[in-house]
Amino acid sequence: MSDSETQARRELAHFLKDRRLRISARDAGLPISPRRRAQGLLREEVAQLAGISVTWYTWMEQARPTNPSMPVLKRLARALRLSVTERAYLISLARPDLAPAAALAKPELPTPLAATLRGLTPHPAYVVDPRWDVVAWNEPAARLFGDFGKIEHAARNVLELLFLDSTWKMLFADWAIIAEAAVGQYRASAVRLRDDPAHCARIARLTERSAEFRRWWPCQDVHGAASWRKTINHPQAGMIVFDYAALRVDDAQGGLQFVIYTPVADGVSSQRLTKLVAAKPRRSTPR
Repeated sequence: MSDSETQARRELAHFLKDRRLRISARDAGLPISPRRRAQGLLREEVAQLAGISVTWYTWMEQARPTNPSMPVLKRLARALRLSVTERAYLISLARPDLAPAAALAKPELPTPLAATLRGLTPHPAYVVDPRWDVVAWNEPAARLFGDFGKIEHAARNVLELLFLDSTWKMLFADWAIIAEAAVGQYRASAVRLRDDPAHCARIARLTERSAEFRRWWPCQDVHGAASWRKTINHPQAGMIVFDYAALRVDDAQGGLQFVIYTPVADGVSSQRLTKLVAAKPRRSTPR
């Protein structure tokens, strides 16, 4: 059995136990004894709710080899009250044979997508691959976040910038909320990258160099791509509020995602962004 399969079983065991302990017997509609002291659900209770044997479920939490069917995994997801994103993550861990390896984007963006990226101006936008490496960006994004082209290729990654670049930490007004959510989103999207050396090296590097990442990564939180508002505290332009969205390109393009920032209609954000994009670059602009 490969190291990747062994690691997947370990992650699955950790994930199942973590989610089991987050659900109370009361929430699951189970009878509660006055003497009950257990935190969360017992293994026997999860097995009962999912309609599977206790022994078989215990093997999964012990990271022993199992080969659950899709109906069993769906019942298990219902028993653990998993979200759509968490259920997909569960299936990818338990049955990696059903999830094809992540397709990694080529270094250069295809011409039609490059034209789309430029056409999003004046909205800042960049494109990431499954590793969250930034593979392309438009001029407004360079003005807002700094010139990605001046960043060493290995560090031109959203997670690296969020956790290891001090200017990015200052750039986001709600950095801790955004960074913690990003960890959960990356965990969900990178489940098929277990065999990718660059992904493994990045997780090791972030774990070593960032106390926040070291605390949040083992939590097993899994989130889908968020559409929400982010406030950028730009050193030249001031506070700019954006609606943020991540849009996935079809799989034929290597799992690329467009990340787009649209200024909210508050009468201020659009004006500040327009001035920032029109201004000449300054040396103090965050890199």
